[in-house]
Amino acid sequence: AELLCRAYPSASAGELRARTKQRLNYISRLLQGRLTLAQHRELLVTIGWLALLLGCVHYDLGERKQAEAARQAAYQAGLQAGHGEIIAWSYEMAAWFALTEGRYHDVADYARAGQQHAGLTNAMIQLVLQQARGQARLSQRREVHASLDHGARLLEQLPKPDHPENHFVFDHTKWIFYAA
Repeated sequence: AELLCRAYPSASAGELRARTKQRLNYISRLLQGRLTLAQHRELLVTIGWLALLLGCVHYDLGERKQAEAARQAAYQAGLQAGHGEIIAWSYEMAAWFALTEGRYHDVADYARAGQQHAGLTNAMIQLVLQQARGQARLSQRREVHASLDHGARLLEQLPKPDHPENHFVFDHTKWIFYAA
C-alpha cells in the first residue's frame, strides 16, 4: 500500500488503478481467513489506504461514482479499524470533490468534520488547507488567514516526511504553493 501511494505522482492513473484493485482483491481474500484481531485491524487499515488511493485515481480519471464509492469504503474501513487518519482523509477527499465541483460551502463543512478525526496528522494539514480554499472561494478573508496560520502552526509540529512523494503525506516544502 505504501509503495502504491508513493507511486501516485509518477504512475499512470490507469496502471495505478489496476494495481490498486489487484492488491485490494488480494487483501480482501486474506480477510476471509483466520486472523488475530491485530491482523484483522492491520488488513482493514491497509484496505483503507488503498481505497483512498483508488478513490483519488478514479476521480483523476473522471470516474466520479467509483471515486465516491471508494471514498466511502475507505471511511468504513477507517471506522471499523478505529483509524482516525483514514477517516479524516475520506473527509478530505469529500472536501476536494466539493471544491472541484464548485460546492464551496460543503468544502468547509467536510474539512471541519474531518478535523474531528485527524489528530496531528498529515490529513489535518490538508484538511485545514481545504477549509481555507473553501473559505477563499466564499470571500471569507479573515477566516482564510486564520486557517492558514493554524495550518502553519500544525505543520511545524509534524516531522519532515521520509517519503514526501506518498500522496497521503504532506510535503513541507510545498506549504507555500498550497497556501498560495
